[in-house]
Amino acid sequence: MKGINSEMKKSSYLNKLRRKTDLQAQLLISHVLAMALGLLPGLILGRLYTDGIWTAVEAVIGVLLSVALMSLSTGSLIVQPVKSLEKAIERFDREGKSSEIEAGPVPELRRLALAFDSLTERLELAGNRRYELIGALTHEIYTPLTVLTGDLEMLQQNEREPTPELYDKLLQQTAKLTRLTKDLSTLSKGELGQLSINRRSFSMRSLLQNVQEELTFNPLKSSCQIRLDCPANLPNAFADPDRVGQILTNLISNAIRYAPGGTISVRAWTNANYLWIAVADDGIGIAPDEINHVFDAFWRSNRARHLAPEGRGIGLSLVQQLVRLQGGQIDVESELGKGSTFRFSIPLA
Repeated sequence: MKGINSEMKKSSYLNKLRRKTDLQAQLLISHVLAMALGLLPGLILGRLYTDGIWTAVEAVIGVLLSVALMSLSTGSLIVQPVKSLEKAIERFDREGKSSEIEAGPVPELRRLALAFDSLTERLELAGNRRYELIGALTHEIYTPLTVLTGDLEMLQQNEREPTPELYDKLLQQTAKLTRLTKDLSTLSKGELGQLSINRRSFSMRSLLQNVQEELTFNPLKSSCQIRLDCPANLPNAFADPDRVGQILTNLISNAIRYAPGGTISVRAWTNANYLWIAVADDGIGIAPDEINHVFDAFWRSNRARHLAPEGRGIGLSLVQQLVRLQGGQIDVESELGKGSTFRFSIPLA
């Protein structure tokens, strides 16, 4: 009877202690992982839930408390697995590589070992991905800066005439850097849940016409035809017109990039309580095994990299984020070698 009462008291104590330490533990873990990945602690804290990592953290807390309260007679079952896990953690901290862990017979430790293995694998992938992204962004920023620097130096040294064509070229490179900065800022704010949406009623027809007119001056558009199919009585939409303009600009620019010399069709219609927009091209299309990745940030297919090396793999991820924030949906259909169609919806006013 004493043993039962003792176990009940121990269980009650552990539950109370766990509740008290939940928030502190989450914050601590988020800062540790943030330092490891070079990310913001707030982003890591959110991932503790969405990636199921907090389950592993709970297991750590439970095991450590259990070890402190267990009798010495069961210590041999704990020490070796804990030492094995400690060595694995030290190696991962030192080399960034995972190690095989001797889990032992204790169920909690077995689950913890499996969770740690899974976590280290994801962190290794995240680390590799991080270096790839840094390299891609460096290239995207470096290229227009190199062009700007070279042309400006030639102007400064009177080695080139300040012609309208040269000014247009400089403005294009500046605009490219501005778009990149704006898209990265929007993408980052969206990931952190800090992106503001200012919804109001507005004319989608007018917005489509404005975007079409702006893209007429896009240097990539010179060999493309942009066709707009929008009924004169199209109802107003209820969303953030600036964000919807960003969505349209990214989708149409993406179509232009991968359909050189082709036709871009933009169509608008209504269905139930939503206004739908479709942007279709007759370009290179997307392979069936790649279509599920088109909305992944910084992802680009090999064919896309070859055709348009200046692309940065941000636009479609940003588009998906902006559409969802406004209560809409987005999907894509594509056939390799024949083109792609992106459709998205936003609420009607």
